[in-house]
Amino acid sequence: MAVFFARKNPPALERLSPLFSLNKLMIMISHTHFLLLVVAVTRAGCSGKDPVKTVDWYKENTPERLAVIEKCDANPGELATSPNCINAIAAANQITLDKKIEYKKRTPINLSGSK
Repeated sequence: MAVFFARKNPPALERLSPLFSLNKLMIMISHTHFLLLVVAVTRAGCSGKDPVKTVDWYKENTPERLAVIEKCDANPGELATSPNCINAIAAANQITLDKKIEYKKRTPINLSGSK
């Protein structure tokens, strides 16, 4: 029959025990930060933002195009690079360009001299 006696940790381990608990604490903190990061990314990806509409859609829907452009102009720091702002402004630019009387599509000129 084997008898096990409770032994104290050697002195070297007793000096290191606060380090072991500190390591465990650091691991717990890093896991917590990772979990918070995952939650933040998930919430950012699942926010109820408007679906992205195409340039052609904005060309056909004038009131919506004007409303989006007005909203983008009111907050350019946050919305200027959003897909809907870019598409609405591109649609407005294409409509303006198409309305210009003097704009005509011309064949390119060959300036290199070769045929």
